[in-house]
Amino acid sequence: MCNGKILWINGAYGAGKTSVVEVLHEMLPGSFIYDPENAGSFIRSNFPNSLWKDDYQDYPLWREINFKMILQLVRDVQQTILVPMTIVKPECYDEIIVLLRGVSVDVRHFILRVDENTLRERLLGLEGKPDS
Repeated sequence: MCNGKILWINGAYGAGKTSVVEVLHEMLPGSFIYDPENAGSFIRSNFPNSLWKDDYQDYPLWREINFKMILQLVRDVQQTILVPMTIVKPECYDEIIVLLRGVSVDVRHFILRVDENTLRERLLGLEGKPDS
């Protein structure tokens, strides 16, 4: 059994996952933010263009790396780990969240819901900005 826990914040792009995680990080002393997208950037930057996929989550290696990284973190840091990441594909959910729960990691999975108009406004507001 691990003493740490995972708060996985899921939701559509622009739903506010990162903002929610930043607020939680301030509210939970000793918490740690883990961004699974970094593994995707690493994979893509080390693969030839011919092997690139449109979505990081389509790399089985991405799912494996994130499962192992999160498991190692929860065992080593014994803190609450905050994860802002959209997961919609069942294989991603199964190969990360279900596997973590299977080895007694306390994973709390939350989905942010945003009404369509608010989401459209947020996404339109991001157009033309870096990293949008």
